[in-house]
Amino acid sequence: MSLLIINTLPEDDKDAVEAIKALTENILEFKVVNTCAMKISHCTGCCDCMLKNPGVCSVKDDYEEIFSLFFDYCDIVFLSDTSLDFLSYETVNIIQRMFPLVTVFSVYEKGKILHIPRYEKKFRIGLLYKNNPETSILYPWFDKYIEHFSSTSLGIHPIKDVKEIKKCIL
Repeated sequence: MSLLIINTLPEDDKDAVEAIKALTENILEFKVVNTCAMKISHCTGCCDCMLKNPGVCSVKDDYEEIFSLFFDYCDIVFLSDTSLDFLSYETVNIIQRMFPLVTVFSVYEKGKILHIPRYEKKFRIGLLYKNNPETSILYPWFDKYIEHFSSTSLGIHPIKDVKEIKKCIL
């Protein structure tokens, strides 16, 4: 398996270092992207990635490097801090900027309206978080995010429970 780890925690964060070590053990192909020094803006909601320049975000910043990596890896795991009972804004910025992966068109499926994927590639995505978010909000939100991007969940867990996601990767 190939693994992309997107770490929005400081590179020297003890929990992040331990989680990365555990995730990459016995994995031959992986990449860790530490985003703390990167400039990644929020999604502006312009919809250019769906209408004007399909599959390309109009915001030009360091996110372009991350977006191009999505297609090279089977599994993606986010490492995130939490703030105000939810994910850090750094992680939310990255996740919201994934909209170039879907089209403006939607389909009614299983009682829900979902975006149609732009690409055939299916993603397997997991999330490890620090501190104490409001899980009654975060967990359903993550499920909807996975569903809208036609992905498979590797799970969402506190960073100390890294082994739960690791089981899904192997």
